[in-house]
Amino acid sequence: MCDLNYIKTDNYVAQSPQDFSAFIFFIARKDNIKHVTAHGRRHTTITFLARADHSMQVLQKITRHKTSDMTTAYVEATQLPVTGVTASIDGILG
Repeated sequence: MCDLNYIKTDNYVAQSPQDFSAFIFFIARKDNIKHVTAHGRRHTTITFLARADHSMQVLQKITRHKTSDMTTAYVEATQLPVTGVTASIDGILG
């Protein structure tokens, strides 16, 4: 069996993206965090990478999008105002 078929964390192995999403939902719910999804985390990560000026080619490779048009939504999100966002994130993360 190929390891690439599995999504692994330190203490969890998922066979599919749906299993991983269920795991993320379970952990978030356990910690009383609402509206957390694996896709939301993916989108946030790619948006942060786009804000850090990583190339469209790098973002496209990470997301495994077939065309750059599919990745454009993440890059366009970097154009939104971010005043106070870093402080908010720091406050959440403690």
